[in-house]
Amino acid sequence: MTLTIHPLKPWDAAAHDRWHHVYLVAERHDLGPAETAWQLEEVRAMMQDTGTQASYAGWWGAVDGEVVVAGWMRAPLLDNVELAEVMVHVLPEHRRQGHGSAMLAHVETHIASLG
Repeated sequence: MTLTIHPLKPWDAAAHDRWHHVYLVAERHDLGPAETAWQLEEVRAMMQDTGTQASYAGWWGAVDGEVVVAGWMRAPLLDNVELAEVMVHVLPEHRRQGHGSAMLAHVETHIASLG
């Protein structure tokens, strides 16, 4: 059961569907009625934005073909450039197996490469 991590490509609709599924299930599990998750179309729009305000990147991780973890980051480009927002979500039934830690390490490595 090896986790493989893949980039969330801006125009890959199927990957966005899988990423959003993990994100939404995890948010609903963790927050219950208080969740206010992004809609799939919002995520697609963010990832396709090549603006000058922020840089976005996402990743999805699969085990035996099943997407079990989603990662995302936003790095500002104009101010507070030493900071980044990071999210990692793991399907509840796949938690406590190191998938979230592996995704976080992957996201942190990407952020560090940005300087």
